[in-house]
Amino acid sequence: MQNEANNYFVFSKYIKLTWHFILMVGRGVRLIATGAAIGLLASLLVGRAMESLLFGIGPADPLAFAAVMILLVAVAFAATWIPARSAAKVDPLVALRFE
Repeated sequence: MQNEANNYFVFSKYIKLTWHFILMVGRGVRLIATGAAIGLLASLLVGRAMESLLFGIGPADPLAFAAVMILLVAVAFAATWIPARSAAKVDPLVALRFE
């Protein structure tokens, strides 16, 4: 009986940590998607104005846009995922007591 209660506690703690992790990363992904969309539109508009400064690519080169977008989204996702993973491991009561 004691072992079943302990297993339930461990499982519920795991579910809670997973849920907090998903919430934190979800907020970050929403911000990343919003920033990527705004950045893509702004770069398309500004690219026309800077066309004379570009050498070897056009102002709306899809390969250049895709490469830069993938790189920036990957870095932003890593910057969201790594702290969320470590924050999800901390017990909230322990963190509040520490402050």
